[in-house]
Amino acid sequence: MHLKPEALNALQLPIRVKAGFLGSVKLKVPWSRLGQDPVLVTLDRIFLLAEPSTQIEGYNEVTVQEAKKNLIRDMETKLLEKAQHLKTEM
Repeated sequence: MHLKPEALNALQLPIRVKAGFLGSVKLKVPWSRLGQDPVLVTLDRIFLLAEPSTQIEGYNEVTVQEAKKNLIRDMETKLLEKAQHLKTEM
């Protein structure tokens, strides 16, 4: 069974699927104890060719880089505030 490139989109992984193959899927459903016993899904012979995703849907690279810089800046500020707070306690 061939995997569609969008097959893993719901997982929101930072990868883009280029190609994929799945040998077999087996389901074990405990119909008489449904809701009490787990449903088992067995995937066999999985091949996945993927590449890092450079685009986040709805954002361009400049926006992503700005978001990363802002996150780093916020973390640095919190770290400095924490260090200053500890310094004043001593």
